[in-house]
Amino acid sequence: MSAPAVGSPRGHVQVHDLVAEYDPDLFRRAYEEVLEPNFPTDELETAESLAGRMASGDPSTFAAVALTDGTPVGVMIADSFPDSRVLLLSYLAVRPGQRGGGIGSTLLRVLPTWRERADAVVAVAEVEDPRFHSAGPHGDPDKRLRFYGRAGFRLVPSPFVQPRVRPGTERVGGMLLLAATGDETLPRQTLRDFVTEYYTDSEAVDEAEDMAYAGLLARLDHEPDPLVLLAPEQYAEVPPLRVDAELLRRDYPGTAVAARLLAVDDRGVALLDEVWQRVLARMAAGEELPRPRRTVLAEFLARLSADGLVFVSAEPGDASVLADWFAGEADPWAGWWRETPPSWGAEVTTPERLERAVRRLPPLPRLLLLLSDVVGLTLPEAVELTGQAPEHYLGILEAARMEVVAFLDESAR
Repeated sequence: MSAPAVGSPRGHVQVHDLVAEYDPDLFRRAYEEVLEPNFPTDELETAESLAGRMASGDPSTFAAVALTDGTPVGVMIADSFPDSRVLLLSYLAVRPGQRGGGIGSTLLRVLPTWRERADAVVAVAEVEDPRFHSAGPHGDPDKRLRFYGRAGFRLVPSPFVQPRVRPGTERVGGMLLLAATGDETLPRQTLRDFVTEYYTDSEAVDEAEDMAYAGLLARLDHEPDPLVLLAPEQYAEVPPLRVDAELLRRDYPGTAVAARLLAVDDRGVALLDEVWQRVLARMAAGEELPRPRRTVLAEFLARLSADGLVFVSAEPGDASVLADWFAGEADPWAGWWRETPPSWGAEVTTPERLERAVRRLPPLPRLLLLLSDVVGLTLPEAVELTGQAPEHYLGILEAARMEVVAFLDESAR
């Protein structure tokens, strides 16, 4: 179907719905004459992929072409993310030489209808940050921000990295997100859910292995809730993304627990802070540290040992082992308990009692428990850090876990 002709300074503009009425020749012309001149390769999905989604009537895909006298002069494509209830304005482009004539605004009038069909709580658009992307053949980032501002979009105050749009392309850093909500705020969880869904759909990412992706999520986790949206011209107030710093901030609480569990006294916390600052300085100087947390822990453990600050318990545990109890999914210490709920209540698993249970263990079992169940290192990382053979590491770790369960059972009785 096609919308009625709309007047514009350059003549009559007609909007054609490419999903409801797919026209392969019109799409090909629109892609080659409008989309390709407006987007770098790393930001543009292939014509074959887009055509396949439109031709199939994919309900998550929305597409329209603006026509003047049968010639494509503008394209708008959006994708819905149902889990987060976000509609992403993936592409909005006007034929070079005809920008500024109202064609983009005409296309944007369709967006509220698309948002309603997608049952989306917000529409978002990705734009290049003028601080990191210059004006060029693909457009002017400054002008693009002003355009979206006139259309009612507000700026998300958190940096963004666009995921790979297809295999063989690169992520695009130095990006900004704009949001159209009809409000001045956006729930942080909505944005986090969208980023997770977008990356998962685009790349099948793994937060445990992909440090850049983990850093992006860590940044969002430290933003205020709700996010207070900015005017687009306030883009200089959006801090650039420092993945290494965000991962350090994310991981500091876990390593602070390490200081309490491993060190004799509060000197361990001061030592940990010193190590963090040194590692941050190394990264600021350009050193690549793909696993900053592991680097911090390795240096911290070496300093604890060298300074004689490793705590050795005077009361080693010797209770009988109860291996199959489980404290509940919400208990961060209980990921290694299995299926049957415990007979004792949640008051038994207080942080103080858990810390006491762990500090009863000898230094090596205590360290292994800390690395795997508190800090969450992978087995290869933990094995490399401790110098233990994998099977030996797992054997000591299982004994340490069971000893903590036994101590908690003693406490309950």
